[in-house]
Amino acid sequence: MKLGIGSYTYGWAFSEAAAGAGRGMDLPELIRRAGGLGVGVVQIADNAAPERLPEARLEALAEQAAEAGIELELGGRGLTRENLDRHLSVARHLGVSLLRFVIDGDAYRPPVGEVVTLLRQAVPRLRD
Repeated sequence: MKLGIGSYTYGWAFSEAAAGAGRGMDLPELIRRAGGLGVGVVQIADNAAPERLPEARLEALAEQAAEAGIELELGGRGLTRENLDRHLSVARHLGVSLLRFVIDGDAYRPPVGEVVTLLRQAVPRLRD
């Protein structure tokens, strides 16, 4: 087991209010802090909106983490096929070892059977 931190470690720093006030944290800074703390894992979660970043920026983050010896993980919220596909694309660009999802969202509460079907259908994509 490796110790790590994530974007929710600094939840307020990744909030829209912090960004609007010029006090927000970006993902390169999160990776730098992880290196400074000597932890080996950083989980980039939904509060940092990694799915909104361009591919080149994701690949630069992956390179930064690799150079620092930090393993990346990815977290998402709102498990729909479209959102899962977006996160799988981000996962590929980041080279993550783990993809975690909070199944529900603000106004999204899927039935258990729907979630099971979605995950079963996604197994080949998840393996890739």
